[in-house]
Amino acid sequence: MGIYLNPGNEMLRQDRNAEIFIDKSLVIAELNKHVNSREKFFCVSRPRRFGKSLLVSTLQCYFEGRKELFSGLAMERLETEWKKYPVLYFDFNGQNYVDENKKILIEKRKINRE
Repeated sequence: MGIYLNPGNEMLRQDRNAEIFIDKSLVIAELNKHVNSREKFFCVSRPRRFGKSLLVSTLQCYFEGRKELFSGLAMERLETEWKKYPVLYFDFNGQNYVDENKKILIEKRKINRE
C-alpha cells in the first residue's frame, strides 16, 4: 500500500455531474497506443480553459484503476483490464511563477515543509 499525495482529487467525479461534460477518456486509448514506443512522452499544451486539468485528472483516475468513474464513457467499453498503477500528481495551478529560479525555490520550500 502506498502513500497518496493527493487523495482528495475528485475532479472527474465532480465534472461528470456537470450539465455539460465532454468525454475525454477516448484520449487515454490513443495515448496507450504509444506507451511502449519512441513516442511515449506527451506534452499537453492548450490555451486556458481547454480542459487540461480534467484530462490529467481523468488519466489519474484511469491509472488508479477507478473503473466506477468511467461507467457510460468510451473507456468503459475499450478497457478490459483495469490495472492499478502508482500515480504522482503535482498541481502547479496556485502559483504565479516569475522565473524558473523562483519556481524551483518555491517547490523546494513546499517539499521541505512536508
